Amino acid sequence: MANKFSSLKDKLEDEEYIESLSNRRKKEILICNKILEENDLSFLSSIDVGYHIAKEKYIKEKYGEENLEEMNNSPLFWDR
Repeated sequence: MANKFSSLKDKLEDEEYIESLSNRRKKEILICNKILEENDLSFLSSIDVGYHIAKEKYIKEKYGEENLEEMNNSPLFWDR
């Protein structure tokens, strides 16, 4: 089973690990999987850090860098 030191890629491949996560963590790691590239998922181990990077990347691509600070203040902005 994956542990907190495993890469996000390894965590995503472990169904038992995914099922053990809270709904919020599950949502965050699945967002990471959608937005980040495979090499990023292999390098990162923290769901928090991966989610933060994925969120910034999404905001920059969809809304532009000028909206980054405003949009970044919403912790679960994906629900909008």
